[in-house]
Amino acid sequence: MKQKELYTVSEFAKLRNLTAETLRHYDRIGLLKPAYIDPETNYRYYSIFQYEKLGTIKELRQLGVSLDVICDYFKDRNVEKSKAILEKCYDEIRKKKKEMEELEQVVKDKLEYFNNIQLMTEELTPKILQEKERYVFSSASRVRDEDAMGYEWTILEKNLTEISPILASSRIGYFFTYQEDANVDTLKKTPFIFSHPSENGGQNLVETIPAGEYLDIYVRGYRNLQKPYDLMGRYMKENGYRPAGKVMTFFPVDVTVTDEEKEGMMELQVAVEKIER
Repeated sequence: MKQKELYTVSEFAKLRNLTAETLRHYDRIGLLKPAYIDPETNYRYYSIFQYEKLGTIKELRQLGVSLDVICDYFKDRNVEKSKAILEKCYDEIRKKKKEMEELEQVVKDKLEYFNNIQLMTEELTPKILQEKERYVFSSASRVRDEDAMGYEWTILEKNLTEISPILASSRIGYFFTYQEDANVDTLKKTPFIFSHPSENGGQNLVETIPAGEYLDIYVRGYRNLQKPYDLMGRYMKENGYRPAGKVMTFFPVDVTVTDEEKEGMMELQVAVEKIER
């Protein structure tokens, strides 16, 4: 070969706006070997006739094709194989596009969730809500301390199949039986995580929360459960209601989104029915 037909590693890489290290890596894996190696200096040189191959490698990498696939592609390149590699690339792009669209919706929903939380201003104000049917993954354990509660939530979370299911979602909570004038801290509680009907993992743990009227109240902070609980009992007495199910406590703003106690939020709900006079 004539010297004028050859380019150093840096010169040849520059022709395709690549780095010299990229070319050296292609050499190491056998994808694009130098056209000539000087036996005295061991310098590597590339031929201008390798320009097309390097360009094809670069474009396939831009399309997301792995180096392993590209190496195999060049072992026996033909029109059918070229079409096949692009068809596979197209399928991967469509798959990634769908995943990104799903991820976009998840983030959009979480931002909307924060917007709705900011509208919750009437703290410690009991109200009657008409709730739709809901589903939960419910633990079989009844616990008191936070460590045991956290462990149970971790086990239940394995049943969730969505992307980022817990962050900014108000999915985690616990049940307990309403007892008039009780000290809430002494009551045993059953952890749960709100589920979706489409989730089929852990079917033995799924529990249905029936639609109907629910007395709802929330309080700022993570720990002051006694005050809203007492207000809930007072409201039922004064307005002729009685509990028709277990009390649910969940967390619209929890430790997944803030370390500030004052920013936290707990919400209590209990199914109620009117007392016939």
